[in-house]
This record gives sequence, structure tokens and C-alpha cells, in this order.
Amino acid sequence: MEQLEINQISALAKPMQYLGAKNRVIDLILSESEKYIETGYVLDLFSGSSIVSQAYSYIGKNVISNDVQKFSGIISKTFLKIDFEPSFLDFPLDVLFKNSDNKYHGIYKNWIKKEENYLQKADTKSLLNLYKNFPLIWNGKKNNSDEINNIFSKMATHLNKPAFKFAPLFTTIYAGTYFGIKQSIQIDNHRRRLEELLNNNEINSWQYNLILTSLISVISQIVNSAGKHFAQPIKFENILKNDLLESRLYKNRLIDIDTALLENITSNIALIKNNILPTNNIVLSKTMESVISDINELPNIDLIYADPPYTAQQYSRFYHIPEILIDYKIPELQIHRDKVTTGLYPSDKFKSRFCSMIKAPEAFSDLLKLTKKTKSTLLLSYSKSLSEDNGNKRMITIEQLEKLKEKIIPNYQMQVVELDLKYKQLNNQYAINQKTESIEVLIVFSKNNINQ
Repeated sequence: MEQLEINQISALAKPMQYLGAKNRVIDLILSESEKYIETGYVLDLFSGSSIVSQAYSYIGKNVISNDVQKFSGIISKTFLKIDFEPSFLDFPLDVLFKNSDNKYHGIYKNWIKKEENYLQKADTKSLLNLYKNFPLIWNGKKNNSDEINNIFSKMATHLNKPAFKFAPLFTTIYAGTYFGIKQSIQIDNHRRRLEELLNNNEINSWQYNLILTSLISVISQIVNSAGKHFAQPIKFENILKNDLLESRLYKNRLIDIDTALLENITSNIALIKNNILPTNNIVLSKTMESVISDINELPNIDLIYADPPYTAQQYSRFYHIPEILIDYKIPELQIHRDKVTTGLYPSDKFKSRFCSMIKAPEAFSDLLKLTKKTKSTLLLSYSKSLSEDNGNKRMITIEQLEKLKEKIIPNYQMQVVELDLKYKQLNNQYAINQKTESIEVLIVFSKNNINQ
């Protein structure tokens, strides 16, 4: 199999910060895959930020890229060129701003002016106090604006409905915490404008996905959180006590969304122009269980690459905001001890069986059954913690996996391949655990007899 050179790896799109992304081991994964891929597809079952799907496609393999998170499907459709033609790259980028309806900017103009003033003066206490008193749908802060109160009233009666026509969703939920006030207005404006362009047939579905992918990248770039994920924003009291966190706040808040979005789209277009990929790629947005139930509708699969979660950390809590950006529906926020959670999670966020000590063995059993049904080879990404007492305990051990293999696919070989990479883990406070390192491995379940 052709391997990616260093310059080729750098050409793969890295659209966002993603926990467990395989950027640094991608060539090792491809190398281990070489002898198992013939003429069939590679099924990337938990594709995340799409880096593995992109890499297989880049070297000429047809890919089925799947992830239950909808934003992952948008990213994959963009970079795997689903419903794409070269002419689609040639469209005026100013279409995003032309005749754009920015009605909410006027409603919040006084808040924006104050924010800009405090940012320019680097007046952190006043800035954070402004954010504390900013009226949000969930914080109960009083305000004298009938327009804002009317927005809140409509949102309360339209839970789980699209907000395009009557509410700036990010401004009313995330402004001041994850994002700045002006930034939230800009995000809402672009998301609403993008939907208008699609509905008016001014852009096609692939262009829509391209711009939405770039908007996902931008919110990942500017979010004020540890690790640039969305599990929870950095707390105000911590910012006031820590010079580095204070500096990061200004770095994040001073980024202009309009400028960043145009730069990101331009960069993605340049990258996509240079990538010649197979035209038979497939993108799905399904649970593993749904993929299994519909497997007969898919083409022949030579290799399943699986990188499921294997600790108690649910990925849906780290990436709920990109999901909200995609659907743009008013979420019912999760309540804990009579308060909205710090992360502002939706109450219906997806929960994976792989993150449950009780359910994980059954989930991995189903993965092995899928391997057997498709007569494919399974490459399972996993990490061995050197000190699980200080890190995230694995929901299933390698020894348990071996027992499942003997029960479900006894005629397969199982091999554990250590990759030349160690990385720090996140503990359950989302802080870097300096005492715990993990070793990245690939567990290969390979066929002895293709007709078994």
C-alpha cells in the first residue's frame, strides 16, 4: 500500500481539536492495514473528525465514513467530496455577507459596545461582570428589552424546533461563556444566512457542507475552554486567578468570526483542489447498531477500523455545541441539582454503550459480530493506561476482549500492536493528569479463513 509522506499527512484536513484524534499515528495505522485491504471498502465506524477516513481515501481506498455525531458527517462529506464536482469550488465567497439579515445585532448593540470597550482596555473584571449580567435563556438575568424577552418567550414554547426564524440561538445560550457576545451574534448570523442560501438554491449541498465545516472549525478555534472542546467553558473565577487563562480569554475573544470564516473556507478550498480522491466514498451518520442492522445495504467491506470510546467519558458532552450548530434546534438543557449544568448540555445528548462498564462488553461483542458477518478484518484502536488508578479506567480490558474473540470469532487471530506514541490522559475534571501516560495500540482481529 502506498504510504503517506510527511508533506501528504500535513495536507489532510484537521478541521477541529478532537479528543483521541489519530493525526500522529495515521501512517502507522495505514501501514498495519496494508495486507488486509483488497478491492473492498474500509469502514471507519467511529470517524470523529474524519482524519482516518481522509487518509484511507487519500491513498486511493474507497471509504465508508460513519459517526453518530452529525457534525462528523458534515465534515466527512466535505473532505471525502460527497456529491462534489470541481466546478463547485468556484463560487463568490461574499455571498455569505451579501444581503445578510443581521437584525439581532441592533437588539444587542449596547452589550456589544461595552464588550468591545472592555476588550480594548483589557478590563477583565468589567468584562466578566458584563458576561455575568448578560441575559440568557437559562440564567434568569433581568433586562429591560422587550425584544429579548419576546425572543425568550418564543424559545420556551418552541423547544426542539428550528430557531432560524425567531431566535439567535448561540447568543441566547452560549454568549459570554463559550463565546463572546459579538462572536455569538456573528455565529448566529452566518448559520441563519447559510440556511437561507441553501433554501434559495444559491449554493448546493456540497458548498453548504463546506461552509458549515468551516464554521465548525472557527467555533473550535475561538471557544474559551480547556483543550478547545466543549465540555464546559473556563470558569470566571479561574480566569481572575490565572494569568494564562486571562491571556487565553483575550486571544479567543479578539478573533473576528467574519475574517476567520473567510480564511478557513479559502484554506479548505485550496486543500480540496489538490486532493484527488476516489468518487465512491460513502458517508453515514448512524449508531453502530444502525450500521449493523443495515449492513446488507452496504458494499463489500475488507476492513473495519474502529476507534470507539473506551472510558466513561461520553464524546457527546465534549461536542454537543457543534451538534447544536448543525441542527440549530432549541435544546432542552440538562438540569442537575435544580441548576443548568456548567457545560449547558442538552438533555437528550447521545450516550454510547462503549462508555458503560455494564454495557461495554455487549457493545464490543456486537462489533466482533459485525466483523464476522462482513468477513472482514477489524483494526481496533485502543490505549493501555500505565496507571489506571490516576487516569480514566477502561470499560473493558484487553483480556476481556480476547475472551470475547474466542467466543464470537474463534478462528480469527488477535494481535496487539504497540504504536510508537504515548500521550497524557484527561481525568474526570478535564484537566491534564500528569501522573498518567497511556500507550496507543492497535488490536488486530484478522481472518485465518475467509470462508469461516
